[in-house]
Amino acid sequence: STWYTTNDATFAITGVQLEVGDAATEFEHRSYADELLRCQRYYQLIAKGNSKFLGIGDMHTATQVDLAYYLLTLMRATPDIVQETGANYFAVNAASGQAGYVDGSWTKWLAHDGPAITMYATVDQTLTAGQAARITTNNASALLALEAEL
Repeated sequence: STWYTTNDATFAITGVQLEVGDAATEFEHRSYADELLRCQRYYQLIAKGNSKFLGIGDMHTATQVDLAYYLLTLMRATPDIVQETGANYFAVNAASGQAGYVDGSWTKWLAHDGPAITMYATVDQTLTAGQAARITTNNASALLALEAEL
């Protein structure tokens, strides 16, 4: 009876469903997988941290790398790119053995709500245009995600 007068007291409640109007409906039970897909309509993390795989792209030009990312589910709208970037945050390893880094930002290109989005960035080295490239994170602070908030 005195939990509310105690510092840092916690009152936890679960299993509540708010209704609009006078009539109550059946309680809606959703699986974790269904709830995750609903959340991914708004936010999808591509990679965070060091040595994480972003995907296979290609060297569109000698200094521009393109990356196509296939969405986990359709997003609610065309997403924006969320990113933490800096010097050498993303590594680009071309099929020819050449390597470079993305030091700037990723820019969306051919973007829509799904099933894929394409983005590009400038590489700090001159690589061979037309080569496939493996793109990974190269810094603990690196982050690349997609967001389609309301």
